[in-house]
Amino acid sequence: MFVFSILFLIQGFFSSHLFDNLVFFLPGILIISLVFSYFYFKIISKALSQFKTAYRQAEAHSFDLLQLSQVLQECQGLKNIETLFEKISSFLFIKFGFEGAMLALYRGKGENPIVSAFSMLPEFQDVCKEKIGKPYPFVLIDNLNRMNFISDFSSKLIKSNENQKFTSFLKIKSFLQIPLKTKESCVGFLTLTTHSASLSLKPKEIQSLDFFISQILPIIRNIKSNEDAMASHKELETFGEIVRKISSFFNFDEIIKEIADYLKNTYGFEGLGLGLVDKNRQNYIVEIWQMPKRSFLNRIEIRKGDKFSLDPLKGGIASVTILSNRPLFVTDIDTTYFPQSMDKDIVEEYQIKSVLHMPIPVENEVIGSFTLTASSRSISITPENIQSIQKFTAQIGVILKNKKLYQEIEAKKNELSLFNDITKDLILSLDFVSVFNKIIEYLKNTFSFEGFGLSFVQKDLKTYKVEIYRLPERLKHEQEKMEGKYFPLNFEKGGRIGETILEKKMSYFPDVRPELIENPLNRKVAEDLELRTALNIPLLVGEEVIGAFSLFSHSTPIFLKEEDLDSITRFVAQISVVVRNSKLYDEIEEARNKLLEKERMISEDMALARQIQGNLLPFSFSHIQNLQIKTIYQPHNEIGGDIYDIFEMEEGIIRVFIADAIGHGIQAALATMLIKSEYEKIKNTSSSPSDILSHLNQVFYKQYFNLSIFFSCFTAEIDFYEKKIFYASAGHPPQYLMRGNEIHKLGKNSKMIGMLEKTVYHYYDINFEKNDRLLFYTDGLTEEFNSTGDEFGDTGLLSFIQNNSYLPLENFIHSLRESLKDFVGKPFFQDDLTAVGIQILQ
Repeated sequence: MFVFSILFLIQGFFSSHLFDNLVFFLPGILIISLVFSYFYFKIISKALSQFKTAYRQAEAHSFDLLQLSQVLQECQGLKNIETLFEKISSFLFIKFGFEGAMLALYRGKGENPIVSAFSMLPEFQDVCKEKIGKPYPFVLIDNLNRMNFISDFSSKLIKSNENQKFTSFLKIKSFLQIPLKTKESCVGFLTLTTHSASLSLKPKEIQSLDFFISQILPIIRNIKSNEDAMASHKELETFGEIVRKISSFFNFDEIIKEIADYLKNTYGFEGLGLGLVDKNRQNYIVEIWQMPKRSFLNRIEIRKGDKFSLDPLKGGIASVTILSNRPLFVTDIDTTYFPQSMDKDIVEEYQIKSVLHMPIPVENEVIGSFTLTASSRSISITPENIQSIQKFTAQIGVILKNKKLYQEIEAKKNELSLFNDITKDLILSLDFVSVFNKIIEYLKNTFSFEGFGLSFVQKDLKTYKVEIYRLPERLKHEQEKMEGKYFPLNFEKGGRIGETILEKKMSYFPDVRPELIENPLNRKVAEDLELRTALNIPLLVGEEVIGAFSLFSHSTPIFLKEEDLDSITRFVAQISVVVRNSKLYDEIEEARNKLLEKERMISEDMALARQIQGNLLPFSFSHIQNLQIKTIYQPHNEIGGDIYDIFEMEEGIIRVFIADAIGHGIQAALATMLIKSEYEKIKNTSSSPSDILSHLNQVFYKQYFNLSIFFSCFTAEIDFYEKKIFYASAGHPPQYLMRGNEIHKLGKNSKMIGMLEKTVYHYYDINFEKNDRLLFYTDGLTEEFNSTGDEFGDTGLLSFIQNNSYLPLENFIHSLRESLKDFVGKPFFQDDLTAVGIQILQ
């Protein structure tokens, strides 16, 4: 039509007649006007429609903007992400009909964002609470970084099997996932869900939601940044607090416990292992292995002291962690991940579902690694968590190394001191059995052994004899069968002891299984003695083997660390010479029996010595007023190494002195004479108790040091004017003051007299009342053993005092002697026995 109108206009323009011009020109104009009117109407209609739509949108947005402004205003002052999220989710639930919401934010460059807050129906609260701080569970199979609205949701759309179970449990019907995007990156995700019915959202509503989130996102980021800063600061404070705490500990096991508690409680782990590299850097040794579960498949059992190679092909992932100085975290463990059978066995035996191996660096070397595990469920930790644990281990690495060294030094120092004490007792004692009892008491308390044996090679070098056996009470019949028995010194019939002697080599079997033992003799011994652990160590004097020392357990296996075995070996090596000397002493005793005449002469000399020593002791106390005094004096031999003195310095002041010289017999008796002589010179002076001890120490150190005279002593002054007792002690056991049912120990120890020149002694005081009692004694009273090797000890003495303090003094002292006899089971004692009982009458 438009083309015909143009033709009419052209025809009219070129026509020579006016009529023709009008005929053609007017219809063209009319047609063109109609065409333009049509298009104008269409344009006007479209504009009106768009205006109407725009008006409606503007009206809707004005409503949203009003609500948004109100919500933004309410959120501005919030400082907690949970509180903020509660406000946001409440608004979205009311506005759009959602029933659940979860907020997850990235922390650094993690693979998954971390759940920061949630709002769910009451029945889902507990299970969702467990997700806080864990990776975002709603990772979709398709694209994570775009907005997703799924009206009819299926848990199969979620990647992880575990998270599929989680979403199924939530019974999600509709699902909206909104990426929290800035211009630079995606900082996290908001997930909105329904659980009772499906929800339909129009594109406009989704856009409105997206717009709302874009406005609220800066507030979320600011709050989260503040919380992260506070968390980082708190983490540093926690690190500092733990480092300060463990730095104050001296016990290595206490330090490990504190570290384990922190790592397990903070990151959700349940088990912890610690391995430290040995000095040669060939192995790592397990220091702690605490796991909540075991399957008892008996594929592998890890204990403290176990050693594993640092060779990656033998030592498992822990060795790789140490050598590479890189942490390794594995969760949802599939055993096919582990290339080595050892790692597979550990995972299956301890039912491990998640594990973190963390190296412990100190300067330029790695001293070991932590193994953190979860067994009841898989756990997830973020790269940030791993970095935090790395920072923590880097801080405590030096402490662990130093405390371990300190523990080893202290252990060796204590071991050396104990070895020296036992060796000294062995040297001074004529009764090897009592000293042997002290040896086994040490080994029993330190390493939990229950049975002990000592065997000697005989002169013919073809047999060995079991000299001493100590077994638990239930095996006494076996003990009697073994003691004094001879065995051939060969591999077939000599058993493990014969093998130890012949090869000059220790044999250690931590977990004895009789059914696996081929040698009939060894199998029978293992069955008869109910052995669980057996350790045999040769007694070497130079290159000569004189016998073997045996240690057993009969109830549970004992798994010793390498340093424990070294310690026991050193101990046995130190006592070997003494054992040989003891054996020589037995031979000398045999020869001595042939010298009857000399023995008679010695007997007479001893009788004279006893008489002389008896004259040194006070025999009457009738001249001392206000005190009742009863004594026990019973030397181990005819003469002894104990001495006591009770002396009234002046009216109202009584001085008491009691001493115990090291050793027995003539040597100790001669020492008591010197002690008495030197004490007599100063006992009547006004010197304080501590001054008396200092004076005696100087005299014996300077004048008698070459004679090796050492003694413990205790001196006290009973002052009736001040109603006080002033006292001082030098290496002596604590003495006792009894007042009714109250028992007070007297004596804070120092070095024995004569050992160190510059020893400082202090005196102390305590008030006394009428009828108070004092008990002064030497260590022969407490260091008595019964037939089973048990010691009477301080515990036995204290128990006797508690049960008999009501008795009259004379009956009390008499009962003390009889109780000790009953305990020992024979009429004579293994050491000198001296006790002085004093009752204050005024």
